[in-house]
Amino acid sequence: MEFFRYEAYPMIFSTSVLGHEVAGFEAALDIIETEDWRRTRLHHNHAVLRAGLDDLGYNVDHCDTQILSLEAGLETDVRRLRDALEENDVFGSVFCAPATPKKRALVRFTVNASLTDEQIGHVLSVCARIRTEVGMAGWASTRRRKGYQSVAAAAE
Repeated sequence: MEFFRYEAYPMIFSTSVLGHEVAGFEAALDIIETEDWRRTRLHHNHAVLRAGLDDLGYNVDHCDTQILSLEAGLETDVRRLRDALEENDVFGSVFCAPATPKKRALVRFTVNASLTDEQIGHVLSVCARIRTEVGMAGWASTRRRKGYQSVAAAAE
Protein backbone atom coordinates (compact mmCIF):
# COMPACT_ATOMS: atom_id res chain seq x y z
CA MET A 1 0.00 0.00 0.00
CA GLU A 2 2.81 2.44 0.84
CA PHE A 3 4.46 1.66 -2.50
CA PHE A 4 1.29 2.57 -4.43
CA ARG A 5 0.70 5.70 -2.35
CA TYR A 6 4.07 7.20 -3.32
CA GLU A 7 4.88 5.53 -6.63
CA ALA A 8 1.60 5.15 -8.53
CA TYR A 9 1.10 8.74 -9.67
CA PRO A 10 -2.22 8.08 -11.43
CA MET A 11 -3.58 6.92 -8.06
CA ILE A 12 -2.38 10.11 -6.38
CA PHE A 13 -3.81 12.61 -8.86
CA SER A 14 -6.84 10.78 -10.17
CA THR A 15 -9.64 9.36 -8.09
CA SER A 16 -12.99 7.93 -8.98
CA VAL A 17 -16.30 9.16 -7.67
CA LEU A 18 -17.43 7.09 -4.71
CA GLY A 19 -20.85 5.45 -4.50
CA HIS A 20 -22.12 7.69 -1.74
CA GLU A 21 -21.07 10.75 -3.77
CA VAL A 22 -23.08 9.50 -6.76
CA ALA A 23 -26.09 9.01 -4.47
CA GLY A 24 -25.69 12.57 -3.20
CA PHE A 25 -25.49 13.94 -6.75
CA GLU A 26 -28.61 12.02 -7.73
CA ALA A 27 -30.49 13.33 -4.69
CA ALA A 28 -29.44 16.89 -5.59
CA LEU A 29 -30.73 16.40 -9.14
CA ASP A 30 -34.04 15.12 -7.77
CA ILE A 31 -34.36 18.28 -5.65
CA ILE A 32 -33.53 20.48 -8.64
CA GLU A 33 -36.17 18.76 -10.76
CA THR A 34 -38.99 18.63 -8.20
CA GLU A 35 -38.63 21.58 -5.83
CA ASP A 36 -39.10 24.72 -7.91
CA TRP A 37 -39.90 26.71 -4.77
CA ARG A 38 -36.22 26.59 -3.82
CA ARG A 39 -35.17 28.26 -7.06
CA THR A 40 -37.95 30.86 -6.71
CA ARG A 41 -36.97 31.60 -3.11
CA LEU A 42 -33.27 31.82 -4.00
CA HIS A 43 -34.00 34.40 -6.72
CA HIS A 44 -36.25 36.32 -4.32
CA ASN A 45 -33.60 36.37 -1.58
CA HIS A 46 -30.91 37.47 -4.04
CA ALA A 47 -33.10 40.27 -5.43
CA VAL A 48 -34.06 41.59 -1.97
CA LEU A 49 -30.49 41.58 -0.65
CA ARG A 50 -29.03 43.06 -3.83
CA ALA A 51 -31.62 45.85 -4.01
CA GLY A 52 -31.20 46.60 -0.31
CA LEU A 53 -27.43 46.84 -0.56
CA ASP A 54 -27.76 49.01 -3.66
CA ASP A 55 -30.21 51.32 -1.84
CA LEU A 56 -27.65 51.66 0.96
CA GLY A 57 -25.01 52.82 -1.53
CA TYR A 58 -22.94 49.66 -1.79
CA ASN A 59 -21.68 49.06 -5.32
CA VAL A 60 -23.01 45.57 -6.02
CA ASP A 61 -22.71 44.11 -9.49
CA HIS A 62 -25.77 43.50 -11.61
CA CYS A 63 -25.62 39.73 -11.54
CA ASP A 64 -28.02 36.84 -11.38
CA THR A 65 -25.91 34.53 -9.24
CA GLN A 66 -26.40 33.77 -5.56
CA ILE A 67 -23.11 35.51 -4.72
CA LEU A 68 -22.99 39.23 -3.87
CA SER A 69 -19.72 41.06 -3.24
CA LEU A 70 -18.89 44.13 -1.20
CA GLU A 71 -15.61 45.43 -2.58
CA ALA A 72 -13.80 47.35 0.15
CA GLY A 73 -10.59 47.65 -1.87
CA LEU A 74 -7.56 47.63 0.39
CA GLU A 75 -6.93 44.63 2.62
CA THR A 76 -7.03 46.86 5.69
CA ASP A 77 -10.47 48.08 4.63
CA VAL A 78 -11.78 44.57 3.97
CA ARG A 79 -10.56 43.46 7.40
CA ARG A 80 -12.40 46.41 8.97
CA LEU A 81 -15.53 45.43 7.00
CA ARG A 82 -15.23 41.77 7.99
CA ASP A 83 -14.75 42.63 11.65
CA ALA A 84 -17.72 45.03 11.69
CA LEU A 85 -19.95 42.45 10.03
CA GLU A 86 -18.85 39.62 12.32
CA GLU A 87 -19.36 41.76 15.45
CA ASN A 88 -23.00 41.90 14.32
CA ASP A 89 -23.33 38.20 13.48
CA VAL A 90 -23.09 38.63 9.71
CA PHE A 91 -20.57 36.39 8.03
CA GLY A 92 -19.13 36.44 4.53
CA SER A 93 -16.06 35.10 2.78
CA VAL A 94 -13.04 37.40 2.46
CA PHE A 95 -11.10 37.42 -0.81
CA CYS A 96 -7.82 39.30 -1.23
CA ALA A 97 -4.98 39.30 -3.79
CA PRO A 98 -4.00 37.07 -5.49
CA ALA A 99 -7.60 35.75 -5.58
CA THR A 100 -8.67 39.30 -6.52
CA PRO A 101 -6.79 42.09 -8.29
CA LYS A 102 -4.62 44.16 -5.96
CA LYS A 103 -6.57 46.84 -4.10
CA ARG A 104 -9.87 45.07 -4.89
CA ALA A 105 -10.31 42.92 -1.76
CA LEU A 106 -13.90 42.01 -1.01
CA VAL A 107 -16.36 40.19 1.20
CA ARG A 108 -18.75 37.83 -0.56
CA PHE A 109 -22.19 36.87 0.67
CA THR A 110 -23.63 33.63 -0.61
CA VAL A 111 -27.42 33.72 -0.65
CA ASN A 112 -29.47 30.54 -0.33
CA ALA A 113 -33.12 29.55 -0.41
CA SER A 114 -33.36 28.90 3.32
CA LEU A 115 -32.66 32.50 4.37
CA THR A 116 -35.67 34.16 5.93
CA ASP A 117 -36.80 37.73 5.28
CA GLU A 118 -35.80 38.52 8.87
CA GLN A 119 -32.26 37.25 8.31
CA ILE A 120 -31.90 39.28 5.13
CA GLY A 121 -33.29 42.28 7.00
CA HIS A 122 -30.67 41.77 9.70
CA VAL A 123 -27.87 41.78 7.10
CA LEU A 124 -29.23 44.97 5.58
CA SER A 125 -29.66 46.74 8.92
CA VAL A 126 -26.08 45.85 9.89
CA CYS A 127 -24.77 47.07 6.52
CA ALA A 128 -26.69 50.33 7.03
CA ARG A 129 -25.27 50.85 10.55
CA ILE A 130 -21.63 50.18 9.63
CA ARG A 131 -21.32 52.27 6.45
CA THR A 132 -19.53 55.14 8.18
CA GLU A 133 -17.52 52.87 10.48
CA VAL A 134 -16.05 50.93 7.55
CA GLY A 135 -15.55 54.02 5.38
CA MET A 136 -17.81 52.83 2.56
CA ALA A 137 -18.11 56.32 1.02
CA GLY A 138 -14.35 56.36 0.43
CA TRP A 139 -14.03 52.95 -1.22
CA ALA A 140 -12.96 52.98 -4.87
CA SER A 141 -15.91 50.71 -5.67
CA THR A 142 -18.28 53.29 -4.20
CA ARG A 143 -16.66 56.05 -6.25
CA ARG A 144 -17.14 53.92 -9.41
CA ARG A 145 -20.85 53.56 -8.60
CA LYS A 146 -23.39 55.61 -10.49
CA GLY A 147 -24.76 58.36 -8.29
CA TYR A 148 -21.63 58.35 -6.12
CA GLN A 149 -22.11 61.91 -4.84
CA SER A 150 -25.53 61.16 -3.39
CA VAL A 151 -24.19 57.96 -1.81
CA ALA A 152 -21.28 59.80 -0.19
CA ALA A 153 -23.60 62.49 1.18
CA ALA A 154 -26.06 59.91 2.55
CA ALA A 155 -23.28 57.92 4.25
CA GLU A 156 -21.98 60.96 6.13
